[in-house]
Amino acid sequence: MVTAASIAAIILAFTSDVFAWILGSFPVQFLGKVSYTLYLIHMLFIDWLMRDTYNYFVDEQEFAAEDAAWYVFFIYTPLLFVVAWILEILIDNPAK
Repeated sequence: MVTAASIAAIILAFTSDVFAWILGSFPVQFLGKVSYTLYLIHMLFIDWLMRDTYNYFVDEQEFAAEDAAWYVFFIYTPLLFVVAWILEILIDNPAK
């Protein structure tokens, strides 16, 4: 199933002007630029910051588990992207 979707995306990229425009848009280009740095650092956020914050919300603040998960997601996802972008600028680009 994933292979079929990948082939369809490749065909769409070559044949569809709308899909090519979407792939050329700033958000998709940005995600492509920071994707490797995100891959390298995301587990630090998940295992350390996000899990500890989630446990704090659920155990000490007595939030519902679903609410705590949403709060943690919305707090740390932008931070994760900013850190990945900074590391891309400071480490990955000079190394290239």
